Amino acid sequence: MELLIKEKKDNGLLSRTEVFGTLSFQNATPSNADVAKNLASKLAADQKLVVVKKIKTKFGAKSADLCAYVYKDAFALKRIEPKPGKKSVEKAAKKAGQQPAQAAAPAAK
Repeated sequence: MELLIKEKKDNGLLSRTEVFGTLSFQNATPSNADVAKNLASKLAADQKLVVVKKIKTKFGAKSADLCAYVYKDAFALKRIEPKPGKKSVEKAAKKAGQQPAQAAAPAAK
């Protein structure tokens, strides 16, 4: 996977850097976690503060457009990014093979 950063905009009001770029890959489209790890190493940032918003591929292409946010601290990340709702908790539980009630209990803390 090769990541090329086209544009970086510093958004001081939201305490983040908005990153736009392109992504080249050989096999399947990389996951958000893989892209966040690669982006964090390129920008010398903490991987936990990188949020990949969009990986947009064209049908059959081995490249994608990328939009990600790199927050300055964990407080800004928690304040700005949306919290997972009930539907997203249920969807994550189905992927993990658990009942939604089991998955929702730890998330309620």
